[in-house]
Amino acid sequence: MPKKNKAGKNTKSKNIMEEKRNLIEPDLSCQVFGILTKALGSRFFDVNCLDGKQRRCKVRNKRLRVKQDDVVIISLREFDDKNADIIYRYNSEEVRELQRIGSLPLGESLGTKLDESDNEDNCAFDFDDI
Repeated sequence: MPKKNKAGKNTKSKNIMEEKRNLIEPDLSCQVFGILTKALGSRFFDVNCLDGKQRRCKVRNKRLRVKQDDVVIISLREFDDKNADIIYRYNSEEVRELQRIGSLPLGESLGTKLDESDNEDNCAFDFDDI
């Protein structure tokens, strides 16, 4: 049998080159950076925002694929501070570029920045006394 030279119309090509996207920064009046912490279902996520609040956010674009620990842009709502919308997801290369130019905090402080202050306040023991 001869080898098939041509792929069908539903096959994916193996040489997919990712195009470099333009770096999008949030509008500071109504948008903020956020880190997805937990998937809740039905396109809802818990997000730690870099303004110090945790919000319940919904992915508005059905084609936008997000997962836990992704860095995203959150669009804030004027009438509700606890809920927001996820409008853009950064890939790892874009996150490194944002950290390099100073828009995002560096490395470990990105994911744990909001949690460290909470752990110190909620500690029931004073370890200096022990």
